[in-house]
Amino acid sequence: MQPIVAARGAPMQVVVPFTQVTHAAQVVPPIYRSVASGEANHRQGAPLVQSPAVRTVLVIRTVVTSSALGCATTAGAIPYPVVAAASPLRVLRVSQGAPRGAKVPASAIPPPQISPAAHYKQPGQAEPAETAAARAVDVARMQEVKTLVESLFHAGEVAAQKRAGTHEKTLKAVERDLFHAGEMEVQERAGTRQEVEACGHRITQDRIPDKQQQFLASLPFLVAAARDADGWPWATVLASRTGSTGFAQTPDDHTLSVHALPCVGDVLEGSFDKIGAEVGLIAIELATRKRTCINGKVKAREMHMVAGENGTVVDSAITVGIDQLLVHCPQFISNRPCRAAPAGATPVPAPHRAAYGRCLPVHIRQRIEAADTLFLASGHCGTGEQGRACGMDVNHRGGMPGFVKCSTKLDPASGKEQTVLSFPDYSGNGFLHAIGNIVVDDRCGLLFLDFEAGGYLQLTGRAEVDWDSPAVALIPGARRLISFEVHAAVDLGDGALPLRWDPPESAAGNIRQMRVVEKVKESVDITSFVLANAKEGPLPGFRGGQHLPLEVEVPAGFAKAVAAGPDVPADAEDKSPVVVKRSYSLSSPPCRSADTYRISVKRHSQGLMSRFLHDCVQVGEVITVCEPGGEFTLDDAASGPIVLVSAGVGLTPMLTMLYELVDRGSGSNGFTLEPGLRNRPIFYVHCAQDGPHHACHGEVLQLAARAAAAQMDVRVHTAYSRPLPGDQCHDSKGRISGALIAELLGQALADADVYCCGPAVFMAQLQTDLEEHGLRPERYFYEKF
Repeated sequence: MQPIVAARGAPMQVVVPFTQVTHAAQVVPPIYRSVASGEANHRQGAPLVQSPAVRTVLVIRTVVTSSALGCATTAGAIPYPVVAAASPLRVLRVSQGAPRGAKVPASAIPPPQISPAAHYKQPGQAEPAETAAARAVDVARMQEVKTLVESLFHAGEVAAQKRAGTHEKTLKAVERDLFHAGEMEVQERAGTRQEVEACGHRITQDRIPDKQQQFLASLPFLVAAARDADGWPWATVLASRTGSTGFAQTPDDHTLSVHALPCVGDVLEGSFDKIGAEVGLIAIELATRKRTCINGKVKAREMHMVAGENGTVVDSAITVGIDQLLVHCPQFISNRPCRAAPAGATPVPAPHRAAYGRCLPVHIRQRIEAADTLFLASGHCGTGEQGRACGMDVNHRGGMPGFVKCSTKLDPASGKEQTVLSFPDYSGNGFLHAIGNIVVDDRCGLLFLDFEAGGYLQLTGRAEVDWDSPAVALIPGARRLISFEVHAAVDLGDGALPLRWDPPESAAGNIRQMRVVEKVKESVDITSFVLANAKEGPLPGFRGGQHLPLEVEVPAGFAKAVAAGPDVPADAEDKSPVVVKRSYSLSSPPCRSADTYRISVKRHSQGLMSRFLHDCVQVGEVITVCEPGGEFTLDDAASGPIVLVSAGVGLTPMLTMLYELVDRGSGSNGFTLEPGLRNRPIFYVHCAQDGPHHACHGEVLQLAARAAAAQMDVRVHTAYSRPLPGDQCHDSKGRISGALIAELLGQALADADVYCCGPAVFMAQLQTDLEEHGLRPERYFYEKF
């Protein structure tokens, strides 16, 4: 095997079997930083100690020096080639297995073994032997293993990379590690690849921020995904025995401790026992429509005997090391309040369990078709042995009751009937984790909760993505359809969980009817809608930055026209309306009790709700809304300068934050006077394309004048990216950058709080720029659309 000769100073990557490496000096010159979790930094000549989390290969990235040219030497004197690759100076661990994104042949995977009898894996039961095909995948693909990014770059590293001219290449290398081949393929096809490539490394985190730690501790349940003994993905629910909160704790920002395991009879009852098992989690609060997706590996498994009301019970816990964390938007979540089961309805020791094969009975199909919520478990690089998958994900899917359809087809292999589920995949954050997983490994699992009785239905099978058949265009708002062939199912009956959920109609926020009393065109593509209570009485107050959930009935003909494309006339008539739910940031002044709400909406050519509001909704019509919500609000404990940054329609939450600050600083609009705000400079920085696209500018100037009258320091800066010859209302030309904000604030940037809303690429790049100019990462707050 011949080495690849690289020039001195060029980046390189060395891949060697970990067990054969004896000293770092045998592979590379001094290694400056190790980010392998829990491992000490290595220096030249220091032994490399293998940990249980690191298997088979070690990938070391550095730059080529005279001592690193040629072949890497191992203890067994086996030469391994030096592979050139742009990368940071660090050691990255990788797990044994097929490369991320490797396609696993369907013939290599045994079917799930679920019989009508209680056939499920017991805790501690030995894992089945690897299949020869899975073993062949490992061997054939080993050289293609991709490293999983364990750490992102701090400001000093970014500055050094930019001075060396390697920053852009380094970011691309990081992005390749954030997404496997299947995800990149579907992102390219969906047209989101460019956006997620630019912002993925900032939106996706490898740690649990403080706010997410608090969120996890406040939840009474988590939804988890893992594989059974044969490698098939399933989803389940993790909850404490009493349904109380606090069962999910974070000992540190890289670790999640969950004091719960699946109940007796659950297909995944023993799947979390093995150290290193891949786990996907979704932390979701249906009542507030907040959700965070997490994936990682089981680091530890604990069992304790504790005193309970009915005697001593076993308290089980798993510790999960975090690989990736991603906060999602609230779209398509039915807002159901969760509560502990009433007295006398605590979880039964062994709930009724019914197992089914490929054909589901009628009553199960009816339950599925009545659902408005499901959870989708998927993974990539599965090989058939639990714990050897490269990653697991679990995602939420929602819609109106009936959004999942059941049908029956004849299985050509067995000649027997098989149940097929289909459901739409709507627009989201563009990362397409689940769709990308299905492309490389079509096995996945579904979970349906019985919100009223505390049971749940688990399914596993194979999925296929329908991108552009006529069936996709028939479902308003659908970007794709997912077809799911059932291979096995388990139904755990009433009382399996210690929780119950109320219907969406009783959710916090008291759904109310509101009448459009004013419609104002703010710019060429942004229109404001002022809403008043259709009945007498004040409206709940809100804070700057919060959003308003809407629900409207859109004529099916209009919806189909929008889904078909922007060039299709959107004037078709149909008697069957389609219920559409969206959330928009409020743009009216925050207050403790409101008379009206205002939302300012940008018209998107393929946005079903925005086009309907712009094109069809007129003054006098009634819209259904819920109570304002959201956590993107001002940090009241801070004391430094405040910077409100926005681009395009991202100005809406920034405008309400500015209203709140001016009202608090002047003691008006129901707010208590806060004299301290007079000593805090407030910067309102906005970017628009040009004058015709600039919304609410006069309103902002009026707020600045009010602030000046109250002896507050409010400074407004407007940038136009492409100003027209006659534009006069801008202070600078070009986009907003970290350098611009650093120039406006000077040394005060180090103590500032920056709030940002706009396109994902803009927010990610701005955060990088600001940190390079001295902003503390924890003082950057943003809101995704």
